[in-house]
Amino acid sequence: SAWKITKSVDKAAIATSGTLVYTITLTNTGSSDLASGTTAKIQELMPNGSIISAITGTSKIASTGVSCTYNGTAVTPGSSNNTAGDATTPFICTATLNATVGATTGTATFTITATAPSVAGSYTNYVSVDPAPNGTNPPTAGSTCTSTTNGSSNTCASQAITVSSAWKITKSVDKTAIATSGTLVYTITL
Repeated sequence: SAWKITKSVDKAAIATSGTLVYTITLTNTGSSDLASGTTAKIQELMPNGSIISAITGTSKIASTGVSCTYNGTAVTPGSSNNTAGDATTPFICTATLNATVGATTGTATFTITATAPSVAGSYTNYVSVDPAPNGTNPPTAGSTCTSTTNGSSNTCASQAITVSSAWKITKSVDKTAIATSGTLVYTITL
């Protein structure tokens, strides 16, 4: 058996500091089923300024079945140590199955909810997985991680996002009182 990984996001374009939900899908490409209790070791490289607010197992991974560390410290989403990504230091995560994942095409998924960076720009979120079930050595997530790193296909994935400044709109009028059939001038500022 061997893991492959894919990643998607609910919004490819978002305002600064908006909420994103990344979905990480692990697929069993091997010829044997993977039993409950099997793990996948993952590196997650978040864009600079991203803050994790939740990590949730969604299919064949319990809602609390993913644990992550950042610089050796456990990540507790939604608490004071929901560390911001720095685009160079990966989160190291272990996902534990709570149900059997079938051979060849069976999948398990989890989500990472995060705050988008507070600075507008184009960002890429990288993820990698050790292809060996219960493995402990995923390839280094990042732009140099290719689909065949570690000799297995699809051990790396990425998801691009575009973060734009949030628009602020104001409206004013030239007169606060006016006679019937008078003219008002409204100014709308973005």
